[in-house]
Amino acid sequence: MIKIDDMVKEVVIKLGTAPSVSGTKLMERAFSPNNPIIELADLTDRSGKDVQEGFMYLFKGAMLAIRDPKAHKIYQIPPEEAYQLIVFASLLADKLDKFLI
Repeated sequence: MIKIDDMVKEVVIKLGTAPSVSGTKLMERAFSPNNPIIELADLTDRSGKDVQEGFMYLFKGAMLAIRDPKAHKIYQIPPEEAYQLIVFASLLADKLDKFLI
C-alpha cells in the first residue's frame, strides 16, 4: 500500500498538483467526488459520482486499514490474506495505470 500511495502522488504531480499530504488525506483530495484531481468516472451523473466516491473510500480505506497498521509494527499475515491484499492492491494500481502511461 506504500506503493499505491506513491502512485497516487505520482499521478497527482503528473496532473499538475503538488501533493502536500499523504495517506488518507491524499486519497480524500485526489479522489473526492467534488472536484477530484484524479477523475475515475464520468461525474456528470449520479452513477459516476458514486463510482468516484466509492473508489475514494477504497483508496482511503487501504491507507487506513492496511498501510498504516503495518507501518507501526512488524507482524506476519497468513499467505491467503497476503494474496488477497496483493489482488486488492492490483485493482487499485490498475485504476492509476492509465494516468501513468
